[in-house]
Amino acid sequence: EMQALDHLLVWHEPEAGADYSIGIDTADGLNKPDEDRSVMCGTRNGQGENQDEQVFELCSQRINPPQMVGFAACAAAWYGQRCADPRGVKFCIEQRDRPGDDCQLQLKLMGFSFHHIMTRYDGKIIKETDGQKQGWYASPWSVPFLMNRFVEAVNNQWYKANSRWLIKEMENL
Repeated sequence: EMQALDHLLVWHEPEAGADYSIGIDTADGLNKPDEDRSVMCGTRNGQGENQDEQVFELCSQRINPPQMVGFAACAAAWYGQRCADPRGVKFCIEQRDRPGDDCQLQLKLMGFSFHHIMTRYDGKIIKETDGQKQGWYASPWSVPFLMNRFVEAVNNQWYKANSRWLIKEMENL
């Protein structure tokens, strides 16, 4: 597991006409064994009956939010040039107080402006146009919601994980 840290692991290079998204969860990057990790995960977004598929992953205990920006910008430039969507790669960055916020702000200043807009997912009618805040806001209801939906997506083969470390971690969920 440790040999995979601090490396961009790529399973599929960009394909012309595909759409991609990048999810980022940042940590403090202090390189302590019990510390949360910064993770950047790239996904090829499936269309129609095609499943979403993990295309790359970067996981580190040493990368902090400002440092993640460079890796994210490079990955978005690489995958974005082949996207069908003219806006390029869509980002979804975890927002709490400050770590993810800094990463998202710096990417916007660099011109990467296509970000997930948080909306209420617990209503009878979900209106994605009602949201105003960009990023994913971690809260007591949103984290279990996200985790449950992700496990469901993997179990129902809507999402294909390629990282053996992600697969191993999901076995504990």
